[in-house]
Amino acid sequence: MDCDVDMEELVKKMIRDLRERVTNEVPDMGDFKIVYEQFPNPDTNLDITDIMLKVTKPPKNIVGHEHKRYLELVLYKLPSPYICESVVGHGSKADIIAKLYDNSLPQLLVEKIIQMQRDFDDI
Repeated sequence: MDCDVDMEELVKKMIRDLRERVTNEVPDMGDFKIVYEQFPNPDTNLDITDIMLKVTKPPKNIVGHEHKRYLELVLYKLPSPYICESVVGHGSKADIIAKLYDNSLPQLLVEKIIQMQRDFDDI
């Protein structure tokens, strides 16, 4: 990737910041507001404007929804109304925090960002 700022370093910071927020703001069970971190895309070779990592809750019709959480990667291409989302982790709060500590997550997200931004070409 050609950019002034290292994408992997931005992803690592986003993960660290989200991990702290999940620890403090996401309950072990029950409802909560979406918790996220994001940054503007620094890579002019990628046709996206913003990158977000968020933790959400599943719909109430999912069995065991009270304890389940999703870790999702989201790409924006503003001002277009389209976004591209991918679940990159799921489970309990502890599972999500463990995923956010996984040393392979930054590289996985960088690869996923490149892969997902291609989906915008199909729109």
